[in-house]
Amino acid sequence: MSDALDALRRVNFDWVRTLDSVWLNAEPTGAPNEALIPGIVDALHAQTPGSRPRGRVLVGEPGIGKTHLVGQIRREVWASGGWFVLLDVLGLTDFWRSAALSYLTALMQPMPDGRRQSDAVLAGVARRFKVEEQVEQAFNTPNIDTRKIVDLLVRALMHVDTVRALKHQDVFRALCLLRSQDLAAVGLAHAWLQGYDADPAARTALGFTMPPPPPIELVRGMAWIMGLSGPTLVAVDQIDGVVDASRLTLDDDFEPGPGLAEMLAAGLMELHDGGGRGMTLITCLSDSWRRLEERGMKSAFDRFEPPVLLKGMNTPTAAAALIRTRLAPAYTEAGFAPPFPTWPFGEAAIAAVAQNAMRPRKLLMNCDAFRRTCLANGVVTICKDLIEPNSGDNQTIETSPFDLDEARRNADISGILHDEDAGLGELLRTAFDLYALEDDPHDAIDVVSKGEPEQRLPPLHGRLTFLHREENDRERHVCYRALLQLHPIAFQARLRAALTASGISAKIPGRELLVVRRSAVPAGAKTNTLVDRFMAAGGKLIDPSDDDLRTFVALRNLHDAAVRDGQSDKFESWMRETLPVRGTEFFRKIGLPGDGTTAQPARGRRPPGEILPRPGRRTVQLPLPLPTGDLASPATPSAPRPTARPSPGFDAARRAMPAREPDATTSTEGEASAAEPTIPAAEPETKPAPRTASPTGDAPSRATVPLAASLAAPGPVPDAIPVGHRLTPDAPPVSLPLRLLPRHTAIIAGSGSGKTVLLRRLVEEAALTGIPAIVVDPNNDLSRLGDPWPERPDKFTPEDDRKAASYAERVEVVVWTPGVHAGNPLFLSVMPDLAASDDRDERGQAIEMAAETLAPLAGATRILQRGVLADALRAFAARGGGTLAQFTELLADLPDGTSQIGRAQSLAATMADQLLAAVATNPLLRVEGAVLDPARLFFGPDRGRTRISVVNLSGLASEAAREDFVNRLQMALFGWIKNNPSPRGLLYVVDEAQTFLPSGRTPPSLGSGIKLVAQGRKYGLGMIVATQVPKGIHNQVVSNCTTQFFGRQSAPATIAAAQEIMAASGGAAPDIGRLGAGEFYFATEGSGRPAKLRTPLCLSHHPANPPAPHEVVARAKRSAAPLSHAPET
Repeated sequence: MSDALDALRRVNFDWVRTLDSVWLNAEPTGAPNEALIPGIVDALHAQTPGSRPRGRVLVGEPGIGKTHLVGQIRREVWASGGWFVLLDVLGLTDFWRSAALSYLTALMQPMPDGRRQSDAVLAGVARRFKVEEQVEQAFNTPNIDTRKIVDLLVRALMHVDTVRALKHQDVFRALCLLRSQDLAAVGLAHAWLQGYDADPAARTALGFTMPPPPPIELVRGMAWIMGLSGPTLVAVDQIDGVVDASRLTLDDDFEPGPGLAEMLAAGLMELHDGGGRGMTLITCLSDSWRRLEERGMKSAFDRFEPPVLLKGMNTPTAAAALIRTRLAPAYTEAGFAPPFPTWPFGEAAIAAVAQNAMRPRKLLMNCDAFRRTCLANGVVTICKDLIEPNSGDNQTIETSPFDLDEARRNADISGILHDEDAGLGELLRTAFDLYALEDDPHDAIDVVSKGEPEQRLPPLHGRLTFLHREENDRERHVCYRALLQLHPIAFQARLRAALTASGISAKIPGRELLVVRRSAVPAGAKTNTLVDRFMAAGGKLIDPSDDDLRTFVALRNLHDAAVRDGQSDKFESWMRETLPVRGTEFFRKIGLPGDGTTAQPARGRRPPGEILPRPGRRTVQLPLPLPTGDLASPATPSAPRPTARPSPGFDAARRAMPAREPDATTSTEGEASAAEPTIPAAEPETKPAPRTASPTGDAPSRATVPLAASLAAPGPVPDAIPVGHRLTPDAPPVSLPLRLLPRHTAIIAGSGSGKTVLLRRLVEEAALTGIPAIVVDPNNDLSRLGDPWPERPDKFTPEDDRKAASYAERVEVVVWTPGVHAGNPLFLSVMPDLAASDDRDERGQAIEMAAETLAPLAGATRILQRGVLADALRAFAARGGGTLAQFTELLADLPDGTSQIGRAQSLAATMADQLLAAVATNPLLRVEGAVLDPARLFFGPDRGRTRISVVNLSGLASEAAREDFVNRLQMALFGWIKNNPSPRGLLYVVDEAQTFLPSGRTPPSLGSGIKLVAQGRKYGLGMIVATQVPKGIHNQVVSNCTTQFFGRQSAPATIAAAQEIMAASGGAAPDIGRLGAGEFYFATEGSGRPAKLRTPLCLSHHPANPPAPHEVVARAKRSAAPLSHAPET
């Protein structure tokens, strides 16, 4: 029965569909209303030139499944080659400004192929005029000049519609700029497409011919461009909550305007007439449509077909299918085989649902009520009645397993206020999610916390929606955004977008906007005016206290631990009992205190008779904590923690590593940092003595084991490395054959998933088998690969103890610091080894890589210059290659006959001067030490120890410098591995690989990386790439990775992208947004469908925070002292 309870505990009966869920893929349920979809899609594509089909209207009762149906329609429209726009009227204050933002938001949405819809639209336009290849080539050119792309498209469009091509050319320009790598240009284009002229001088410099036109013209421009390559379905959903608003604002001054019904009706009519090629779809309550008809203009509604009434679950098959779609993913995740597909909901209960034509929302609510009853009773019975099920919400907590005070003391808030999206924005989502989690289920009100879809510049970070089901689905929206920008233009653009998306106005009830910021707003007249308007409209500017931030982080950590330990239901009950979120000053300031302003009865229970709104708690998607050092389970505060004693093997590993200098994450009193796994002393009240730095300065990463710390002799070298255990009870360990490492590995997982821990363990396990590695470390945390755990982690097994000791004895970790002479500097040649291979094709690839690297340095921006450069490189390779200085000498005096291009010698001499200037101004191009070949990175003088070289990039200040250095490292590997193939295998590891091997742009490191991943496997070089972004790595890299790990994702867009990638390999991951830290889906050759694993903790020390740059330099300096040249290989 425990297996059945565990499976039922995992079921998600989420019955609230928020508007942004339209962008998430959901499988068809077989509901009767899905039969309407083919007719709508056919009508969209059936229009003739010059005509626009009448709009469609779908009406139904609350909870009938309208929003879910719109999401299904969106999926089919995209599959049919059309475009989709979701018109958001939740924040309607100005119809056309809201419409412009809705079009822009829709264009930024990712499609199934990984491209944003805007990219697909531009590609479709280019394809129509047979210039797709030229446009794509221009986009992939570094430092793209968008004017050239716009000019190319406008010239083609002039042959079709001269007037509109000239009128909307700046819309083309703005859409092209959204693909720019220049964040300032992206921000300006984003603001321009909303109708805001953020910086006239910058706008003119980017080639715009005029300021932004009125929002209606922006919509017409975007609609016309989309219509050039396909029809667009504009969907208007969830208008019911705004139909009753009495007055609206018309402009930025928030002056009174016309009534909502008139504005909405007029806007829909104009959108129908001027919305380009496509059709409008409206879904709403029957009463809402009737009110619109009564208050709007008759001519507006003549443009729509008569409304179609949606049906409830009127057949047992449909009801059973809906229940089955919610049960099946959880049962699969738990490895549970139910007696029948809808278990524990019996046929009689489902038949009664169909007989009563129950609405989907009500059906899911009743299923969840029965589920809670089973969990409260500790036994699963067959449900015989879904009409009036008993709820299990009256359970009480005997003893709280969650110690909030202890969690607060351990909460780490460093870095939260440094990033408004990944830092403070993520934490705000957590806080509002937890607020929703605190409310008991209530039959009249739903409270849903939802983060906005992942975008590059999100208008909001989320919203809390109160849905009053018994009041015609009346809604109250509390929107919020973290806004830490210091630059006035960036601040203004984001605040304007938040104003538009939220729709706040003193004249409209139920619209609120919170801006969360620690410092004062930027100075300036424009900024002050905008902030005054924001405040006049009822906006609130909140400065969160450190105490509240610490509470939110602590609750996030407690939640994550509860999910990991299978105690989610207990955590939810505890939250509803104690109401810790409502007790914070933050929620009191914003007017959502709940019981936070009154004295709490015992264990925080509510005073009798007080009813607070309930959350859509099955929709809560809490992000995992940003640190990855949280893999150890928190101690239970209600009982003394047991004393853990390190095994002899672990003691040996500790003794093998000399003491290290204290990090910023190490307590000066000897206590472990907040997120470190710790071992209490034998007497809990006694603190251990503080650790001190070694006076000898010995390198911990190169320590040798004293004879006294004897270890068992290593046994036979294994042919596989362990990667974890399946989650089913008593499951055997899962291993990865070593022969598959050269065929590359990808780790795709979000922040807090345990991605870095898994990456480290793979490198450590490979090293124990004798496979050395070069590890690219962009974030500093991999520089601790040579540090032992200061205390034995609670999660360590005896086998982990043995391996940690063996790792300390048999593996040496050397930290390299390119760009930092005080550490262990690493110099690599700009030129690849052009004489590394006699193979013509391979030498051609090396020449191609060299040309890609040298062209920007030599100022070779034109095709003639690039041609001469390529000819010179071929001649240089034929002579045996050499250094950059030698190649520059060749260019300066190009031999006759080297190139057939006219003025080749003059062009070459100019490029030689450019190279000399680049070397003079860029210290990374000047080699001021020995140029190391990869042999020294892979092998040390002691062949009895396996070397791991950590190449730390903290000394390279810019992304461009990092990309250039990684490119040179990859070129060196490309040339060296061909002359030094490894039967045993070698590893090249890239963390945050989306930076160096991205899918959406072409840095210098991309070309060499693609060639390395394609060629390295033939010579025994395997790559491990890790990223937080599912589609952030170039497809040619991911597609070459035989082994793949998928971990938890937080944002809806990244969840959908990860699920899509897994589906392509025949797998499914319905719970990828709910995985715990250290849980991954794993797939490799011969493993079948991706299986879920729990991966082990790494063998080396990995606390919550990475070391500071000066600590990395100290490690590197210590590891550099005993280095000597590698022997011949």
